[in-house]
Amino acid sequence: MTVSKISIAAGAAAVLAAAAVAAWMLVPASKPPVKDVKFQLPWTHSASYAGFYSADNNGDFAGEGLQVEFLIGGPHVDPIGLVVSGEAQMGLANGADLLRARGSGQPVKAVACIYRLSPLVYITLKSSGIDHPGKFAGKTVRASRQNTIVLKAMISDYDIDFDSMTVVFTNDIDRMLNGEIDIWSGYSAVSLERLVDHGLDLNIMHPDNFGAHFYYSCVFSTDQFINDEPEVILGFLRASLQKGWPRAFRNPEAAAALVNNYGPEVNIGDQAKAISIMLPLVDTGTGDIGWTDADVWGAMASELKRQGLLETPVTGREIYDGQFIEAVFGAEGVAP
Repeated sequence: MTVSKISIAAGAAAVLAAAAVAAWMLVPASKPPVKDVKFQLPWTHSASYAGFYSADNNGDFAGEGLQVEFLIGGPHVDPIGLVVSGEAQMGLANGADLLRARGSGQPVKAVACIYRLSPLVYITLKSSGIDHPGKFAGKTVRASRQNTIVLKAMISDYDIDFDSMTVVFTNDIDRMLNGEIDIWSGYSAVSLERLVDHGLDLNIMHPDNFGAHFYYSCVFSTDQFINDEPEVILGFLRASLQKGWPRAFRNPEAAAALVNNYGPEVNIGDQAKAISIMLPLVDTGTGDIGWTDADVWGAMASELKRQGLLETPVTGREIYDGQFIEAVFGAEGVAP
């Protein structure tokens, strides 16, 4: 091939390349692909997750480029195990369970907690005179495994032998009404409603008032997912904490109605009451929704260690990553 032919060929190639680049520049930029997120719930669908449902139904997750699928929980579902195995990318778990998992070597970390005050309450009849944990000795207490951890923490400052109490687990509330059970522990949104409906005068004891501070319904993921997909974590929290939960609290009835979009039909009135009961436990006036205190995490870890439930020490930094809450609300609004 002669020099002139080479020059002509090179010139033609350059023109074609320039045309291709120009054509590419004229094509509108496509939106980033939607990220699918499987979010593992610890229990069946209820108002306890109303803020997440609100963020989903009102397009807040979609606005962050997320397609969120809520995986139903239940008594035999292990949210931590399912997230660690990769069957879900994110989930909800109680703070004590996350600490124990981290202490046993599972790479999980909380990024926010919905309940900053315990939703768990201990209830007695006023006629019993039991209005303080210092009076629990020798009593029969209805408590689950998780409730027992809190119960031991509540009586730790009193000279009470835990073994002096009889601990039973039942859902038969008549056993309390007939005097067989002295103290009933359960989630306030459910237990209070069931007992108040009987028109009873009650003593209601909140663990936080007796030095037993535990976080509940903590949004968590694995170390790897947090490191690999920080924008997903941030988008999920921005949609749910900034928008979904405040909207649910502003209109409990509308938020309660959303529960029926996800599972078996529930009583909207009861669910709306549950959301109202949640409000002071979630939006506590200290920090923003979702924010947690490293000192509380440290105290929780110390209590679990005291009870022989934590294999190795876990620090607040190891179990909680606060960078996302700071990014969602701004550092000025995070610390109390």
